[in-house]
Amino acid sequence: MRGNDPSAPLQIVQSYFLHTESCTAGAWSADGKLLATVSEDGSLYVWDVFGEASTAGVTQENGQTVVGLTSLDQRFAVEGGLYSVAISPTGAFLVVGGAGGAIKVVGLPRLGSASGSTLAGRTGAGSSTKTKGSKQAGGKASGSASSAGQAGQILADLQAQTDGIESLAFAPPPLTLLAAGSVDGSIALFDSAHRFAVRRHIKEAHEEYSVVKVEFVKNERTGGWLLTSCGMDGVVRRWDTRGGTGMANSGFVREWKGHRGDGEGGGVLGFVQGNGERIVTAGDDGVSLVFEAPVA
Repeated sequence: MRGNDPSAPLQIVQSYFLHTESCTAGAWSADGKLLATVSEDGSLYVWDVFGEASTAGVTQENGQTVVGLTSLDQRFAVEGGLYSVAISPTGAFLVVGGAGGAIKVVGLPRLGSASGSTLAGRTGAGSSTKTKGSKQAGGKASGSASSAGQAGQILADLQAQTDGIESLAFAPPPLTLLAAGSVDGSIALFDSAHRFAVRRHIKEAHEEYSVVKVEFVKNERTGGWLLTSCGMDGVVRRWDTRGGTGMANSGFVREWKGHRGDGEGGGVLGFVQGNGERIVTAGDDGVSLVFEAPVA
């Protein structure tokens, strides 16, 4: 957080210590009220950073978290740990990804009417019928403006890929797609509005190399359908998630090369793309590249 003291322009707002091993990923809710983090120890915590959940009375006994799940809960346990997390645009639920291709969908509390759209209302997860592949169906959230509702409930248990889930990303509304990038080199697209059905599985998105990051292009001209990915092959690729003729009807649009590639020491570890017109990469070959990437 930016402070008023010129000698200390950045100040620590909160420090948390519940994870027992390396914290591998984190994600903010769209309204900036909650922070979700995961760890190699298989734990998930959703932190009430600014105290709004505490004011609403939906924090756990420790006063810091609204959700806390660990591998002690066998329904949540992922052998090998968790490595990615994303919060849905509505704030009603989050997804975590871990070793072996495991993905868990977990309910979040509703803080005010702005985030009142629940997973149960959008996907039917609160009904008595379980999601395909799910170990536990979620319950319906209460109708109050601020409610624990489905908080902490495991709403779905998904697995379409064979190795660790390195990256998770939601499409911008009104789309309801979830993209998952895996160490097995594939990208899976799930539809959160239809019980997380697999809409597309791009099995060789980055050949045999890990997919490190996936992110939708938030651009009005594209309507949110475009997805950008990077991998340890040193390549950045863009996909039309509606499908298409490229790469065996995978929806492949274009790719950009320039990093060394071929695995460790040459892969793309991340990128930023703004509205999608340019892509700036960070490679573990010590190189950062800027690509022109028109989305028209």
